Amino acid sequence: MINWKSSNSDEKSRLLKAFDKGEIKNILLFRCQKLGDMLTFLPTILCVRKMFPSARITLACRKDGLAVAERVPAINIMLIDDLGKDKRHCPRYDLMITSSQDAGWIRLKKKLNIKYALGVLPESLKGVCLKHRLQYRYFSAVERYTDSEHDVDRNLKALKPLGKFDCGRQKRTLWIAPSEKETISEFLPDAGARLVVVSPSGSKQSKNWRPNFFAGLCDRLLGEPGMKIIFTGRGTLAREQSDRILEGMKGPALSLIDRTSFGELCALIERADLVISVDSGTAHIASYLDRPLVVIFGPGDLEQWKPWHMDQSLAAVVQAPCECGTTNYRCKAKKHCLDSITPDEVFKAVCGLLNINRKETPQKGQTGLEGSS
Repeated sequence: MINWKSSNSDEKSRLLKAFDKGEIKNILLFRCQKLGDMLTFLPTILCVRKMFPSARITLACRKDGLAVAERVPAINIMLIDDLGKDKRHCPRYDLMITSSQDAGWIRLKKKLNIKYALGVLPESLKGVCLKHRLQYRYFSAVERYTDSEHDVDRNLKALKPLGKFDCGRQKRTLWIAPSEKETISEFLPDAGARLVVVSPSGSKQSKNWRPNFFAGLCDRLLGEPGMKIIFTGRGTLAREQSDRILEGMKGPALSLIDRTSFGELCALIERADLVISVDSGTAHIASYLDRPLVVIFGPGDLEQWKPWHMDQSLAAVVQAPCECGTTNYRCKAKKHCLDSITPDEVFKAVCGLLNINRKETPQKGQTGLEGSS
């Protein structure tokens, strides 16, 4: 039986000796996922740089993740979307490290003649085909993660075989250009007012809360003194969702849907007094920047993707229990997960973070909280 904890003990020993002698010069990282996924991989990237301060680090990523990765001064080279196109020009890598979602890339260890490889795998490999199980033996050392671990911790676990490093709680920064901050400044509220950034749409419709619920929640917020609401997001789904919310609102709000770059969005969130979001990349930006956040969470793995602030008191999650379980991203009960979450529940979480004295829920018809879908 294969010992998946350390499937290649001789190679692991050689890796540790090479690490101690400073022989690891070229490192290849894999995180070929979307924006939010790249954000949860940033602590690992920064930790690799801390462990290998003089190494040349290459990141293989998708275009969606590039906007995030280029904001940290830890990567020397980025390979976008298709590593195969650049394979002939690749240097000889000493070490490759795969993220929690990219273990399949271990197949390139042999093709690219990479000396060593580190990665993480789930405790159970149930459902994984034999071909991939055999490829996993190419890892020099592999750690196992549990379902209860956050994606940030799963990724950092790949570095555990190299020894103990205090990487999980280091200061987080995203480089934001002065021009991006200046662009956002024209949308900021006057001094003394509070800015609430709302991200009403995720990458899938199954993640989205009812528009009329969002409208009622926003109107209730606007009933508090000095509130300004700005909607953010990108794409058709976000645009349609925000349009429906704005149509149902009685009070004013500004939509910046499809009007900001990634850097400008980060600059906006950096200045926000509160972010309200469904399960989306915006929620991960708020977590990374440690901004107050309320997440309306539907189907999906909460333990893996919940807020991961340095200060956990800055985050609140509103989620309804549902029969769909923790790993299904489409609710089996026709969005019971999200539809059973009331605006009053979300407003209660908002009040806790904004220090609002919560009033009793108004009667039906006064705020639009009870409308139909």
